[in-house]
Amino acid sequence: MDLDGFKKINDIYGHEIGDSLLLKTSKRLQSCFRENDFIARLGGDEFTAVINHKPHDSIAEDLTKRIESEFMQPFIIKDLEIQCTISVGKANYPSDAAYSDELLKIADEAMYKNKKLKYQINQQN
Repeated sequence: MDLDGFKKINDIYGHEIGDSLLLKTSKRLQSCFRENDFIARLGGDEFTAVINHKPHDSIAEDLTKRIESEFMQPFIIKDLEIQCTISVGKANYPSDAAYSDELLKIADEAMYKNKKLKYQINQQN
């Protein structure tokens, strides 16, 4: 998962607001996941999660929709209303890959594909 336009927010409002946004992002993400799911910040504005689910259930899809919906709501930081969406990519073990580094790479590629698609849609509007 990666915040859309985070660098621009950091450039406009400064690092203090950017850091607050990252903290609020982690809290918002935690509210989307189940208690036994693992969520971590990889660095910058990139986060990852490991969820345990059966191959044919809809947990991953439902979770993606919930996350994207939560990030449609603006963040309120120091009386500023900041709109910051998130791009999500997924990879499934073992159907997509058997090793964690491969899973991260596949999820990362899917995330950037989604980010690019959002950018293209926004450019058309």
